[in-house]
Amino acid sequence: MLRPALSLLALTFGAGMAQGCGSESDDRDQCKVPADCKGGSPTVTCNAGFCEDPTWGCIGEPDERATVGGPATLRVRLVEIGSSRPLPGSVVARACEVPTSNDPACAPIAGTTASYNAEDGYVTVTGLPANRPFRLLMEPGSGASFYPMDFYAQRPPRGNTEELPVLMTLSYEMGQALASAYDPPIVVRPDATQVMANFLNCAGGIASGVAMEIAQGESFQETNILYMSSDGLPDRMLTATSKLGIGIGVNTPTGSAFTLKAHVGTAALPPFTVRGFPGHLTVVNVYPRAY
Repeated sequence: MLRPALSLLALTFGAGMAQGCGSESDDRDQCKVPADCKGGSPTVTCNAGFCEDPTWGCIGEPDERATVGGPATLRVRLVEIGSSRPLPGSVVARACEVPTSNDPACAPIAGTTASYNAEDGYVTVTGLPANRPFRLLMEPGSGASFYPMDFYAQRPPRGNTEELPVLMTLSYEMGQALASAYDPPIVVRPDATQVMANFLNCAGGIASGVAMEIAQGESFQETNILYMSSDGLPDRMLTATSKLGIGIGVNTPTGSAFTLKAHVGTAALPPFTVRGFPGHLTVVNVYPRAY
């Protein structure tokens, strides 16, 4: 039986992560063993007196990519959760500004186009303003059945062509099957949003060991938090931290913006504020660097 979970989405990875990558100290007295290194990262090592952490050592550091002007092109592949196959049918997609007000329609950014190729599962968005975060709304078209997805690009494009990690879609059937498998069953509320956070490390890969919560206003929301686990779904989905690098917030209230926060050990990632919409799946790729 799964216990009801912590609060939702702790995406506040800040500066106290292990040193090593970008450390300003030249002495070799930082550590004798990994436990001497600050931050509590599970991947930090002590190498010849230096704390090194290529997985999480860049938390809070500036964007490492070169700034490129002009419009950007974004490619992201949609797959079905469970089968990992390209999403069948058609997808209606459009990119809009990160909303500061309730904007479920997602009015497209001027000059942008978005298309979906069902053969390979790629959504391609062109004409995006460089160096600005945005929201990508993907809705089911003909022959498709999934929760409308609001993907928030926390890591803005730099003015060239970028490809993001795979995004998993959740069909209505799979959503109900997962919810009903719990004891007691989870009732998916149509007036709430379901949140999926993909945790990416310094190398850009999906990473485990992350805890998360959601803050709405000044308080943390007491909602279910489920962590995707590599040791089976759904009976072992709920753990203290993500084992597979994915966290799911169940029945997150809508109506006002909420802030995603996350941490590895005692190190907090930069928070990111988004807005969820009733009946939607809100997806954010959570990065350790500051954007």
